[in-house]
Amino acid sequence: MLIVIFKVDRERKLLVPPPFNVSSLKEYIMTSLTDAIEKSSRHLRDPTGGTYANWLVPLLQLVDAFLVMGTLEVNDIQQLLRLIDPTSFGLENEENFTEGLLEMTLDEPVKLQLCHILQHLCDYQLQYRIESLITFSEEFVGRLQADQKRRYQVLKESSLPPALMAKKTREFRCPPKDQMQALLNFKNDLNETIVFNEDIEEEIKNMLKIFHSNLLVLQQVVETRPVIYQQLNVNEIDRSEQISLFSRLLEILIRHAIKQKQEENIIIEKQLTLKSGKTLCDVIKETVIKWGRITHINDPNLIREMFKLIYNQYDGIQR
Repeated sequence: MLIVIFKVDRERKLLVPPPFNVSSLKEYIMTSLTDAIEKSSRHLRDPTGGTYANWLVPLLQLVDAFLVMGTLEVNDIQQLLRLIDPTSFGLENEENFTEGLLEMTLDEPVKLQLCHILQHLCDYQLQYRIESLITFSEEFVGRLQADQKRRYQVLKESSLPPALMAKKTREFRCPPKDQMQALLNFKNDLNETIVFNEDIEEEIKNMLKIFHSNLLVLQQVVETRPVIYQQLNVNEIDRSEQISLFSRLLEILIRHAIKQKQEENIIIEKQLTLKSGKTLCDVIKETVIKWGRITHINDPNLIREMFKLIYNQYDGIQR
């Protein structure tokens, strides 16, 4: 019996990988990539490895792996964006980066690996959009249910006429689908007179209205309605504000006071300001079009990845 247990434990240990300091490797790779791009911008005669492809591709592959694993933090992603295109994603007063990867003459293997990184950055953007929606929905539904319970208790303790009581309790007798449909009708009512039940707290009403307005501005659908922000004394969202793509995505959470103080502090302290006001989508489209025009591409895998990358920028239904 002991032999069997020992054998099972030994096999189980073989399935567990040995410990590895991933954070130290990440810091080393980010430092090496920064140094490589800075030296590559000076047009070295003999780069490390003999060619720029041998020098940059392994580093970019590791950075891409860290990005997929979720090891890169917000500061690391901002650093990666600056290395890719400092003219669009660099800080206003930053002079360390004068030329990024997109300004260099790159070999096809480097372009291919850069396409993988840009694609995963788009996935990272989509991930934060979904997480912000889920976080807001969880917070909003929880507060709405608590408010419904409060109003129901008030009605039970009140002595209203039967007709008025039936009108007041109609909301609680409706199926959940009808209740959600009534909440979603707020965006179709311009006068904002019959948007919600009049007994719902104003803070909950404003919470949904502001989130919807911010979401429309973020998706560049419409401008933010200034009336809402004048009533709530909230700063208007200026689309000309040069805020980084990921900072703008996370700003939804900050504006609605969702309880993630640690992430909010990181974003506030390390907010990245764009120099040219371009988004990641604009940079990707310009880069892929430029690569297709100025050079003849021989690698079919690179052509496939370029087409996939630019197609995803216009595939709004999937994104």
